Amino acid sequence: EKAKQATGKFPLGERLYVYYAGHGYNATTGQQSMIMPRSTPETWNVVPMVPLRESLRLRAHFQEVVVIFDACRDTLGYGVDAVWLDQPQAALNSNQVRVFSAFASKTGKKAKEVDFNGRWAGVLTQAFLAGAKGYAADENGVVYANAMKRFVIAAVKDQLGIDYEPDIDDGSDPNDPPWPLFQAARKLPRIVIQPVTVTSGKAAFRQILTGDTVEIDLAAGTQVKEV
Repeated sequence: EKAKQATGKFPLGERLYVYYAGHGYNATTGQQSMIMPRSTPETWNVVPMVPLRESLRLRAHFQEVVVIFDACRDTLGYGVDAVWLDQPQAALNSNQVRVFSAFASKTGKKAKEVDFNGRWAGVLTQAFLAGAKGYAADENGVVYANAMKRFVIAAVKDQLGIDYEPDIDDGSDPNDPPWPLFQAARKLPRIVIQPVTVTSGKAAFRQILTGDTVEIDLAAGTQVKEV
């Protein structure tokens, strides 16, 4: 209703954040992931995640949409794909809306919480927040969408293992300039390898920007690596 009375290309602002943590599932068809705020085999009350995201994009009320769904995607035998009635006509500038969306898991997989410094929290959420604070930033402190995607995937897999890879669409187009999600307060953290005595062996680190694992020969002396 506010958008109908507002003016401008993106009438409600630059960016909308949609965050959900709770129960989720996939129907046996695996067509889309959904949240289930109140559902049983007899009482079906769900919100489909992907249609919700797409309805926000098509309306083009905001120039950017950042969607984080930190929920499981177990396949339920009695689950059905809900009918999504909210299908708006595409606004003229909807193709200019950028969307970053992250699901905590692939279809049929669970999301996980772990103990972060004395409190339990979702691994996807913590990875996203860490990246936004600067762990996914480049040397100028800019967190681009494609770098955030690589960082979050690597961080979740490092915490939970390769079976828990999140499902992320960074909304990037290789033909367009990189999409800056955040301007962080600091640059990438740096590790200084500084053996004080003759040291043998190797250390392995994951590089933030590429997601690659690199090995460092400790016998090579003092080294500085961005990881």
